[in-house]
Amino acid sequence: MFLATSLAMLGFWSTGLTAAAPTPASDLGALKAIPANAAAFVAIRGVEGVKDRLFGMLQVALPDYAFLAKTLVDGALSNGLDSRKLDGIAKNGPIFIACQDFKELQNDNPNVVIIVAVTDYAKFLKGILKTEERNAMKKDGKFDVVKIEDHDRTYFIAEKSGYAVMAQNKEIANWVLDAKQSIDGNISPALGSRVVNSDVSVFVNLDQGLKSFADQLKEAESNLSDFLKNAAEALPKDQKAGFEVMQKLIGPGFQSLRDSKAALFSIGFAPEGALVRVEAEARNGTQTAKFLSGIGTAALDSMGNQPSGQMFYSGFVGGDTVQKMTDLFSRGLIGEGKEAEVKKMLAALEALSKAGPGENNSSVDMPLVGLTIQSFKDPKAALDATIKNLDFMAGGSVYGNGAIKDKVKVTSDAVTHDGIKFTKAEFTWDFEKMFNQGNQELPDEIKKQIQNAMKELMGEKMEVYLGVSNGEVLTITAPNWAKGKALYDNYKAGKNKVGSVENFKVVRKAMGDRQSLLFLVDPVRYAGKIIEVFKGAFAGMIPLPPGFPANLDKAKPTYIGSGVSLDQNTMAFELFVSSASVQEIYKSFVKPFLAQ
Repeated sequence: MFLATSLAMLGFWSTGLTAAAPTPASDLGALKAIPANAAAFVAIRGVEGVKDRLFGMLQVALPDYAFLAKTLVDGALSNGLDSRKLDGIAKNGPIFIACQDFKELQNDNPNVVIIVAVTDYAKFLKGILKTEERNAMKKDGKFDVVKIEDHDRTYFIAEKSGYAVMAQNKEIANWVLDAKQSIDGNISPALGSRVVNSDVSVFVNLDQGLKSFADQLKEAESNLSDFLKNAAEALPKDQKAGFEVMQKLIGPGFQSLRDSKAALFSIGFAPEGALVRVEAEARNGTQTAKFLSGIGTAALDSMGNQPSGQMFYSGFVGGDTVQKMTDLFSRGLIGEGKEAEVKKMLAALEALSKAGPGENNSSVDMPLVGLTIQSFKDPKAALDATIKNLDFMAGGSVYGNGAIKDKVKVTSDAVTHDGIKFTKAEFTWDFEKMFNQGNQELPDEIKKQIQNAMKELMGEKMEVYLGVSNGEVLTITAPNWAKGKALYDNYKAGKNKVGSVENFKVVRKAMGDRQSLLFLVDPVRYAGKIIEVFKGAFAGMIPLPPGFPANLDKAKPTYIGSGVSLDQNTMAFELFVSSASVQEIYKSFVKPFLAQ
């Protein structure tokens, strides 16, 4: 409601713009325009500046349409709409929409204030107001008071230190005009920098918000806990585990929220792509801050050594805290009839933790072929613990995201290659169990076709090869040794590293320098494979153009990246969509429909 109402208020005058001198985006002093006790605010890094950066990205991502879209928007902004223009506004000067009290956000028309960086206040008023509104405008002390015909509402507008301050309520406008302290003293330099350097951002003062909604938060935690508990009780024994795990995470999840002092959503545009970031900061000394300090971040540069041509790439930091999280998740799998099996697994995980896990990186392709490399202080102990864990897996166990049909067969020293002795673990996927849950209503013929498609993606049987080399545990996953060996040899040769692929470098550079978890996917290869495999199962149900998807063999390798940073007192999630990936998606999946 806050954001919707704020944008509605902007709507009466955000209709035209002429260029003016830019305000440096790195100027953290811009935050001095917002009072220190603001409950929340939206920040826009200049209407024209955001427009230029967005179209700069579209020019690379969708060149066939960017020029036309830019021409239409530029025409609307320069000519104005409904006799209104945005004159006298700095190109990259910030526009803030701030709220003083969270309780106001529950109202249909909450009291918010708009703060606009202007280069010429008089010119600004002349541009946004219609002639009849200017003629009827009155002075009330420091305020210019005007009734806006479009909304039948009265606005109080005044100038302060290069900003136009506008609100429907004189009291809320004075809250900004008379403020002695500003938000820059209550926001961390890291968050402040992202506010002024992002194209659009939303800041929330959680210290104030959690106090205002403490009762609602407590009720939500209780309701969610009861829902998961009731859901678990209603499920068959073999389906309880997931809900039991989520139950265990409710308490820590809500505690992390209570420990947080601020949250920020931000998005930025550049020719290379769009970066979305969601983050929260925990108060020093809280349980959450202590937990985060035990995880940390890393550059994860070793991901770039993986062979190119795979669909998925990932990397994450190691450490005791990460292993404890795995242990917590595994304990949630203890259900009726599985206590002995899971206790053995937990013992193996404890041994793995004692081996000193370090950085991990992996790559995976479809049909399923993957390589994982993880460093350990004691790689031999880590290998033994991993093998024991696999040896404990029986029918119904889960490997990755797939259910296993029968007990895993483990063979020590099954293969020796490049001086490495590999232990082999082999098993068969239980596609019937994986697919039938929640799909009982589909026709038998459709079920059969989809299961066959899943077999094509994953292979009916899987082999996992584990060995130690140079202090690292290597895990090769493939349907047979020939394919696993080919992947390893490609990695060992080091001639076709994914780190040398142009768009991989673009995505890595655009995201944070250090991450706790990083994941990159080639969206065209992934979606193309899924469509090719499954389109037979839905033939006739969805009309597809001939040859769809188009030119997959000619698509350039491009990536969408996501990352999680858990360090010190900060929790952050990033998503970067590269312009090159959008262009390839358009050519393979959208353009064929337009050509019909």
